[in-house]
Amino acid sequence: IGQFTDVPAGDINVGAREIGYLFGQYKRIRDEYSGILTGKGIPFGGSLARTEATGYGLCYFAKEMLADAGKSFEGQRVVISGSGNVATYANQKATQMGGKVIAMSDSNGYIVDENGIDYKVIKEIKEVKRARIKTYLDYVPTAKYVEGSKGIWTVPCDIALPCATQNELQLEGAEALVANGCYAVAEGANMPSTPEAIAYLQSHGILFAPAKAANAGGVATSGLEMSQNSLRLSWTFEEVDERLHNIMVNIYKNAADAAERYGMKVLQEGIETNKHNFTRFLVVADPWQVDELNRHRNKEVNKASMVFTLPHTEGSLSQVLSILSFYRINLTKIQSLPIIGREWEYQFYVDVVFDNVLRYKQSIAAITPLTKELKILGEYEDGKSNI
Repeated sequence: IGQFTDVPAGDINVGAREIGYLFGQYKRIRDEYSGILTGKGIPFGGSLARTEATGYGLCYFAKEMLADAGKSFEGQRVVISGSGNVATYANQKATQMGGKVIAMSDSNGYIVDENGIDYKVIKEIKEVKRARIKTYLDYVPTAKYVEGSKGIWTVPCDIALPCATQNELQLEGAEALVANGCYAVAEGANMPSTPEAIAYLQSHGILFAPAKAANAGGVATSGLEMSQNSLRLSWTFEEVDERLHNIMVNIYKNAADAAERYGMKVLQEGIETNKHNFTRFLVVADPWQVDELNRHRNKEVNKASMVFTLPHTEGSLSQVLSILSFYRINLTKIQSLPIIGREWEYQFYVDVVFDNVLRYKQSIAAITPLTKELKILGEYEDGKSNI
């Protein structure tokens, strides 16, 4: 792991406490203070809103999906499985958006509170007392507790947010949701719905937001945490939340656009499954990449020449070369020249070869932020002039 290699984040059973321990041990072993983990505590480089990010992001995504179908959270009954970070803060944001969260769960069972579950009580139970969700009845005696978590999907609702664990929403749960009038399911956990459940929901026209897109808020805010570490500054909660909101809106727009473009019709008719499991990865190539691919579809481009400027500091060139290597772009020539009047800056002339145009374009997009004045001098195919 490392800030330019792999940057792990927390997940089930790995929260701020465990991340803090791992960060401290890495610092002790390497004698290095760098952003090699996300979900850190605020005093040692963590980001505000990271804890809330996945749950908030889920609701931001779901809100866009609902809006395109002429609906919203306002006045709707919401069932959320789980009671960890994702579920707790999905509860908070759904409530702020006007929904009423009536059921939540843990691995032992689930609670139903027709007056709306107070996320602050769930936080107290899970983050402070580290107790079971059954304890909610000590705070709200009018609530109901049911042993066994699978039955949560039998609670009548308008919107279901599976936020607990993988494969928790199975076919019988999907059938119960449809039978009780649920019209939207947005996944907060990683792959919480089984393929059979997904197929059933889609065949009955249920609005369905797959986890690959809908729960991206957590990893997106991990990226924002890394950005703050690199900049050596901290953004306010509101600044991070605004960036997260924009990211989730853009993810939804890209997903809906891709689904419409490829004939999925997500908005009114649900998402039709295909053999390549395309619906699990709706956030596909953006329009720029598609345009680039189409532009070169009939051209056998496999060589390019470029020039860019880099500071002559440790690691600057190696980062660029590592990115090119990652995308399988092979260097055939590299030449450096000092820039007169600009101390410690060098101009690099580079020739490359490749066998995939889209990967080449992606590599250029990846190295551009690391360089100055990057220019493509030419793109060629074997034996022909610049095209």
